[in-house]
Parts: sequence; C-alpha cells; structure tokens
Amino acid sequence: RERQLSLLVSALARCGPVGIKWGQWASTRYDLFEEDFCEALGTLTNAAPAHGYAHSRAAIEAAFGQPLGSLFDSFDEKPVASGSIGQARHGTFRDASRERAETRGDVVAVKVQRPNLGKPRRTSGNLGEPRRTSANLGWVSVARCSTRTWRSASRSTSVWEQAENLERFAANFSSAFWRALVSFPRPIAGLVSREVLAAPRLHLGRTSAVAVPLPYLGRTRLCGTQAYFKMLIWDNYIHADLHPGNLGLLARVQRYLLLGDFTPTAPHIVFLDAGLAASFDDRIFGTAQSFFDAVTRTDGPAIGKAILGLAPTQPYGGREAFISEVAAKCTAQKEEMDRGEGRPGDNIRAYMDSVRSHRVVLDPTVMVALMSMLVLEGWQYRLDPAVSIFHCLE
Repeated sequence: RERQLSLLVSALARCGPVGIKWGQWASTRYDLFEEDFCEALGTLTNAAPAHGYAHSRAAIEAAFGQPLGSLFDSFDEKPVASGSIGQARHGTFRDASRERAETRGDVVAVKVQRPNLGKPRRTSGNLGEPRRTSANLGWVSVARCSTRTWRSASRSTSVWEQAENLERFAANFSSAFWRALVSFPRPIAGLVSREVLAAPRLHLGRTSAVAVPLPYLGRTRLCGTQAYFKMLIWDNYIHADLHPGNLGLLARVQRYLLLGDFTPTAPHIVFLDAGLAASFDDRIFGTAQSFFDAVTRTDGPAIGKAILGLAPTQPYGGREAFISEVAAKCTAQKEEMDRGEGRPGDNIRAYMDSVRSHRVVLDPTVMVALMSMLVLEGWQYRLDPAVSIFHCLE
C-alpha cells in the first residue's frame, strides 16, 4: 500500500497545479479516506511545480503595461516563496511608482500566477462536471467530490479572489484590539490583475517552535488560536489554507495591555496567502456553533447529535449507534484529559473514524474548518504543548 500511495502522489504531482490541489483537498478529507491516504497526499503541499524568472517578468509587464525596469529599481530573480498556484518575489519600487502604489515602503512582494494555469483549469474542469463523472464508490459520490474540488481549485487560482479575501479578512479584524494582535497584507491599489498581485513586504519571522523567541511561545499560540476561533465562530469566514508557511510573526511595541503581559513588545501574527477561504452553509452554521459549544462542555451525546446535523440530510447509517459511539469516545477522551494525557488533534481524528465507519455525511465546509483546526492544533502544540486548543475554544 505504501508503494501505491507513493505512485499516486507522484502521478498527481505530474498533473500540475490542479492535480496538486486535488491531492491537497483529499489530504484533508479524513471523513472520507483512511489516515495513511490523507497523510501521503499531504506531502503535495510542498510539491509545487516551478516556473522561471522570465515568466514572472513577462506577466508583470503585461499586467501593468510597463517594462519591469520602469516599475522597479531592483527585482529579485529568486522567488522568496513558491506554492502550487504562484510564486512571490521581492521588488523595490522606483520613486515615481510609490505614489501610484499607495504604499508606505519601497519594497513589495509580488505574487505571479504560474504559466498556463488557465488551460489545465479548463481541461480539468470537464472532469469535475457531474454529467461526465457519474460514478460512485459506495457511499462516496465521485461526482460531488470532483465538482467540489474543481470549484475550490478555480477559486484558489484566482488572484482577484485572493485580493478580495485579504480585504475581507482585514475588515473583519479592523478593530484596534485585533489590529494589535493579527493582520493581513492588503493588496496595493492599482497593482492587482488577473495573474499578478502586489502587497507591502513584511519582515517576518517564521512561526515554527524553533524560530519563535521563547518569551513569545505561549502568547503566539494564544493569538493565532483566538484569531482562528473568531473566524470560525463569529465571522463565519475562515482562512482555509492554514499551515506554517502561511503564518508570519512580527514583534511590535504594545499600545495596549494585551494577554496580561507587561513586556514592551508583543507577538503579532500575519496571515498570508488567502487564496482559499470558506464559510459554513447558512443551513448548518447554527449547528456548527452548537458542536463547538458541546465540545467545550465535553457533552458526548450533544457532540454526536451536532455532527449528524453538519449536513442538510443523513441518508446513511444508524443515528443512535453513531451517537452512542461518539459519546463513549468523548467519555474516554475526557478521562485522558483529566489525567493530563491525550491531544485534541487525536480526539478529532477519532471522531472522523466514527464518521467514516457509520457513513455520516459532512458538508465540505465542515471539513475545511476541522482540518484547519488540526493544522492549527499541531502548530500550537509545537509552540506550547502544555495548552490545549480546546481550552482556548472554551
């Protein structure tokens, strides 16, 4: 099986951006696929195809109607970041460009979409149409899954959509309190096109446990986790591509007393690359809130009932058997936590095992939220293993 999974990962990587995006999507669907399958496809997060400096230069000149040398005094040939959809490079604006860019600094990060991305999207779109893909694998609808994947991939490849997502996140976190804790790089007016997006460069530190200064570990974990739960529970607008590469760290002078901390500086988290964002379906948003409320109360039967409500209909499985199994797992998990053992991420995966075995249907936006939470849980555990993400939720 390990060899089969390796061959699948290699094949998807050769398919280019859309194949990689499908693999990234499938790697989050622990409700549909076995854990080793999801873990194997998760490696595609770092398997982005490369494109050269010449394409970036041509795309920028075509987007803004000027030679690169007229816009920038210098422009890095080597990308500072690379993903499945685009690459980012740093450039220094010429004096004449600053006023047009409406930016306070000279150096900007310019993200350029990969070449020929539109063509594979159009070709792959045919595979996602239900009339062309009608087969089912047991209780898993291939047509529904492929259509969802295609729509997600289409949204994530749109630079315009990424710019809109960044603006909306910035507006949601525009209060003085939240601006002191987190931020989103806002696109520069006049420097956004279908394939190119420019934003002010930020001198960011990494958010790995090794890179975060020791005094900031607990506070960084708290800032990131609370910001995510604000997206999830209050805003119903979630950053759906959370991983350490999309989280940056700044140290800023405190203007307010934050987090009970009297030190002169505090950690400030920057959420990057908002190409993917998600919201709960209005029909299940209230149930999703009930689910998280039940989790904080460790109410096993309520958790089971809420999970069953995370889709408009449940055509498969036995309702009472599922609720009983979830309740039993919740009781065992609470006993573990009372002993100071166990991890929330493992608890969520245990519930996903029950979802699969009982053929419970979940709305895809639920899995986006849960898998983002798993990513966040792993990140905060490395930063501060003594604090549970469930305690932050409470």
